[in-house]
Amino acid sequence: MLERAKQSHGRQIFTEFFDERLSYAQAYEVVLRLASALEDLGINKGDRVGYCIPNHPLLFVTLFACWRIGAVATALNPAYPRERLQRQMHDVGVKLVISVDDVAILEKLMDPAAAIPMHVIVCPLRSIDPERDCAALPVLPGLQLHLWMNALRVGAVVNPVRIEPGDLAALAFTGGTTGGDPKAVCLTHANLSMNSQQMRCWFPRLQDGQEGLLAAAAFTHVSGLGPINNFGVRMAASLLVQQRFDPELTLDWIDTGKLTVLCVVPTMLTALLRAIEGRDIDWSAVKSVQSGAAPLTSEVRDRFRCLTGIEIVSLYGMTETSPATIYGTQDRGGDPLSTGVPLPGTRVEIRTLEAPERRAPVGAVGEICVAGPQVMSGYWKRPDLNRQCFLGEFFRTGDLGYLSAEGLFYVVDRLKDVIIAGGYNIYPSLVEQAIAHHPVIAEVAVVGMPDVYRGETAVACVALRANASLTLDDLRGFLRDKLSPMEVPTALHVFQSLPRTAAGKVSKAELHSTLMKTLE
Repeated sequence: MLERAKQSHGRQIFTEFFDERLSYAQAYEVVLRLASALEDLGINKGDRVGYCIPNHPLLFVTLFACWRIGAVATALNPAYPRERLQRQMHDVGVKLVISVDDVAILEKLMDPAAAIPMHVIVCPLRSIDPERDCAALPVLPGLQLHLWMNALRVGAVVNPVRIEPGDLAALAFTGGTTGGDPKAVCLTHANLSMNSQQMRCWFPRLQDGQEGLLAAAAFTHVSGLGPINNFGVRMAASLLVQQRFDPELTLDWIDTGKLTVLCVVPTMLTALLRAIEGRDIDWSAVKSVQSGAAPLTSEVRDRFRCLTGIEIVSLYGMTETSPATIYGTQDRGGDPLSTGVPLPGTRVEIRTLEAPERRAPVGAVGEICVAGPQVMSGYWKRPDLNRQCFLGEFFRTGDLGYLSAEGLFYVVDRLKDVIIAGGYNIYPSLVEQAIAHHPVIAEVAVVGMPDVYRGETAVACVALRANASLTLDDLRGFLRDKLSPMEVPTALHVFQSLPRTAAGKVSKAELHSTLMKTLE
């Protein structure tokens, strides 16, 4: 994929990062030099190479360097605590890590008790230039550091390796949003290649070699692997990297026409809406705004359309599906509230909750099951989970949804998030959609809590707009004609901001844990 982009658009900017620009031809050279360095350090086909980095173009060259020699690129989130990172590295057998010259990150990789030091290739935090040296680093027990400028030799030669479509390309950890440790998802070269083609063909308006793509979502989340790296390189786009999402800078890029494609999560859209107030921005260069990873409220969608004239396209997928599965039709006149239709080559069925082997009737809520070339080969060394999660070719997503008579899919909620109150199913996402329309609400999440009478009850956790206040009675009055009496929250908790996972999603597991402590 990168080689093809280099051949056809070698002079096109591959990535822009702080004050650096790298063309596709230059990036290809860096990839070869890194691939050779990995071989010099004993990395062979099938070995797991971890990447533990903040948002940085190092992700892109690491992926292609690993794939060049048949190694398995393994995401390690630098925001995770040391114990979790160590456990993940041990579970999948990481042999080498690529990181940056940030001591706080490198210390998380240390295992002083290890019999053999972990090899770590270290790149400058604010550069991808092979001629730029790293910051001075202390001795870190258990790590053998290889500095970027020393590791990447000029004129490096890479040994040819035969790669089969079914060979493992990446291990991507699930977000762990609904509790429990993230699981390692096995994604093959075929999974990632096919999904990049599925994503690319969904947007015929985009032109190869002419787009600027915002690269600001979490890179160690599957969005960095799929919708940013693979989708972007498939169309030879310029990947405009922000180490931390900066809404003001993003608006500057939009206003100057540099940015044409936005792949974002809902919290990024909320931040953009705040930043745009008082600014006159020219949105004419923007061809596509895509939102995934978490539900998008109709209130944010409507406000964005009013201010920009652009319809946001919904993306539905997950780590286990590389990730893209269902894409929205909002930019083609489809229902703004629908999730959309399956990408080409993808089969989606709604299965009944009582008998998952049977399809649910049209309009009935059931579990979303997916089959297609992008579906993972399985969880790493978890045959027990693989047996539970597959029904023949179909992967059980754990998400609830329904199919309309018009052939559109609607995602309702996570199966694990459904609140059962007095035998009545409450779908938190529907309650959240209603609450989000209240004028003082900045963020909302609804979780289930124990209730003596109902068994469970819906509890609203909110962050408010500046200088705003809200009582439970105010909220219940606002929702009276928008929800059934059973769905209206029975408690309200106001937070300064809602806790998030390392992938940027609202952590309902942490909210639930926090609220449970108040009951003790």
